[in-house]
Amino acid sequence: MTKLNRKEKEPLKPKSGPQANQIDYNRVTIAAWGSPNARRRATGETSRSEQQKSPVGSTGRRTMHPGISTLQWLYKENLKVDPEWSEKTEIGFRWWPDKNAQTIEIVGEMGGPDGETGYLVSVRTELLRSLELGELQLLLLNVLLALPSMAGLVYDQQSRTLSLCSLVPVFEDTIPWARVLISGAAVLQIGEARTIGTELASTLKAHLAVSGPQGRGLRPEPDELPNIIPTLIVPMGGKPSQWSAEEFDNTVKRYLRKPPALSVSARKEGLLVEFPFGNVSSQCTIAADEPHPRYGNGCLVNQKFPVSVKSDFDGVRLALLMNRKELMEKPSIYGIGSYCYALGALQLSCFLPNAFYVPNLLPWLYMSCIERARRLSVLLTHADWTQASFSPRRSVVGRLIDRLKGK
Repeated sequence: MTKLNRKEKEPLKPKSGPQANQIDYNRVTIAAWGSPNARRRATGETSRSEQQKSPVGSTGRRTMHPGISTLQWLYKENLKVDPEWSEKTEIGFRWWPDKNAQTIEIVGEMGGPDGETGYLVSVRTELLRSLELGELQLLLLNVLLALPSMAGLVYDQQSRTLSLCSLVPVFEDTIPWARVLISGAAVLQIGEARTIGTELASTLKAHLAVSGPQGRGLRPEPDELPNIIPTLIVPMGGKPSQWSAEEFDNTVKRYLRKPPALSVSARKEGLLVEFPFGNVSSQCTIAADEPHPRYGNGCLVNQKFPVSVKSDFDGVRLALLMNRKELMEKPSIYGIGSYCYALGALQLSCFLPNAFYVPNLLPWLYMSCIERARRLSVLLTHADWTQASFSPRRSVVGRLIDRLKGK
């Protein structure tokens, strides 16, 4: 018996027509692309309110606060939290599916230019405590940072703790698929904490962050929820990827043949695109033909940003800093996945298993990559995007041609 609610409503489909192919790349900002209305203006999608022309919707009832309703759905219907092994917090709840506490809370807001509000739902599973990050620990930790999933490792230097974290904004119009992402992140965090926790604590010379509700001690028997990983998620991963070649083809045709993409290379079940990054470019790969070593088939997202650091240790520290920013403070639309440092580049990797497939999510994954690319260009190169940023000479091929010409 699974506790995942698979009967979610399908997200709104982008409308067709001449406006559908027009994306204004100047709207690609943290505030704008975090807003459903701004995304709709750029992509031509029709909002639910525009379709219904009613402030209360087709049911005749006003919509509940999307953040609070999502927490209630997670607690009562999806995760089916045992009240005996949970406690309410001021902004959410904490529960013990096993010996590692998981906290799910509304930690902030993301506003849009039209006044709509998204609520940042944080999922955090305690993993290690008493962790000192020396150079050896940094290199060992970087191996885990590179493994794609729906969460990333966040280190708190003050408390010396390590946690698995995800951060997803919930707007009224994105409730169906935002809930899938949050639920998936919660489930995988629980399973990954159980799988890697003990060995990781020993390897990094730290303590496993085990606890229980006040006055109750440790939970003697774990919740059944993590069992869906071997019984549902892994078997579904053995089937072909839910992200079809047709979805990739439609996304490439509608969104990638224009700025902010510098260059695009598409294959049957994947795409490679370059975005401006200072005077050069960053690379983004979204692929359905690169299976996860544990979860099988799904969708992989990977972005690479060339950085200059003094040492590999500094590169890993930068990756941990970016995890904190994106997974606990302000996400690039969706705070799922993890940064790592490899081969002179800061890399972001995220993997969505087949079990958490959402129709029409692929364009929004791409939009999130756009937002992240622009955000890191500003943060790491101090160069925002302008019209000159989209010169083909900044792409890998363009720079190679210039070298061959001696420029």
